[in-house]
Amino acid sequence: MARPPHPWWDGRVNFGGRVTAPPAPVDRRDGESVDDRGDLELLTAHLAGDARAFPALVDRHEKQLWWTALRHSRTESDAADAMQEALVKALRNAPAFRRDSSVITWLHRIVVNSCHDRMRGRHGPPDGVVDERATPGMSEDVSGDPSLTVVMRQAMSRLPEEQRNVILEVDVMGWPLADVARRLGIPEGTVKSRRARARATLRRQLRRLEAEVAR
Repeated sequence: MARPPHPWWDGRVNFGGRVTAPPAPVDRRDGESVDDRGDLELLTAHLAGDARAFPALVDRHEKQLWWTALRHSRTESDAADAMQEALVKALRNAPAFRRDSSVITWLHRIVVNSCHDRMRGRHGPPDGVVDERATPGMSEDVSGDPSLTVVMRQAMSRLPEEQRNVILEVDVMGWPLADVARRLGIPEGTVKSRRARARATLRRQLRRLEAEVAR
């Protein structure tokens, strides 16, 4: 995997005017290491004012986030800029995290959207990029229709969390099935079945809207 042209952590890093400490493990009052805390606990600690929590969270998932940024960018430089922008957005928007998905899924969505926003500001999205704001399973001729996109996003929000996360990680973020299965700690066949059920639900929602439009 290619490395970013510049590191996220260089002693200290400035996120939108807030300088944070590097994500080195430190001892907490209860004796637990920062790196032992779960993602949600780290995000909660960050919101409570723990200056090391957010850097530790990003440090834990840096490789996966960087892989996603590369996949959705034309160059390494674009990927690095998009990732830095995404981290700033995540830091600022942490209070709005709704807990309807995992923290890592939330971070990946922000990275993907930052990459796509940068591409739209230039020559359009790179070939093969799937925008999280368009929904998996939609053909090119309908994905640009705002009404279809809204309906499909609503359908996504109604999916069980386990199915929604699989769709986001496989179809939106482009992770291989085997990697998703390993990360979730479930068999690859279970990932496939959850994805199939989710996509079937999304297709039914799309067909319903198409029927209404045709009337």
